[in-house]
Amino acid sequence: MTSLDELYDTYLRPLNLEWRLDDVSRRRVILASALPTIVIAAQILQAIALHAISQDRLLGDGFWARVFSASVALL
Repeated sequence: MTSLDELYDTYLRPLNLEWRLDDVSRRRVILASALPTIVIAAQILQAIALHAISQDRLLGDGFWARVFSASVALL
């Protein structure tokens, strides 16, 4: 038996933990896990937009201007 097994048997097994999540709790956990990914994706998108197009020459109301505005709003 490894020391990790011994620690598990000593501290966690007596607690008899069971994870019972209903559908609402499961959705909340998934949403909380997805939010950092959305923020990181917005940061990457903003970096790409700033690199591809400098801020002072965004193309009016074009696609890249909307992409840049959306990434700033998500930030």
